[in-house]
Amino acid sequence: QENTPNYEQIYVQMALQTSFLVGVCYLIMGMLRLGFITIFLSHAVVSGFTTGAAVIIGMSQVKYLLGYDIPNEKALHKIITNIFKDIDQFNYKTFLVGGGCVLLLVGMKHLGKTYSNLKVLRTIGPLTVTIISI
Repeated sequence: QENTPNYEQIYVQMALQTSFLVGVCYLIMGMLRLGFITIFLSHAVVSGFTTGAAVIIGMSQVKYLLGYDIPNEKALHKIITNIFKDIDQFNYKTFLVGGGCVLLLVGMKHLGKTYSNLKVLRTIGPLTVTIISI
């Protein structure tokens, strides 16, 4: 129950235990060379898992782009609600710098893919954006 007094402590302990058990299972499966089992995972399952992870990671980074703190939630609709609930704290300067950096990264990647003589842009793009944003 989320309203128990030591919920956070129990949650962290259970997360650590689960991570440890998954690690042990991975080690055992690796030693027994059971990697072929992943063949049975369909493309839809792998794609769904990857997309879900990308959405969660992306939504956790929105607070840095918008310039104000957004409380963490477990459900996507609650995160979106929290984003718009405190929209009056929006910092346009942070958004302009963050948005500009994202556009520069995407632009450099596109140029590197499109023109073979500019292939180096894909490599130095993140470094360039880091230096400019500092």
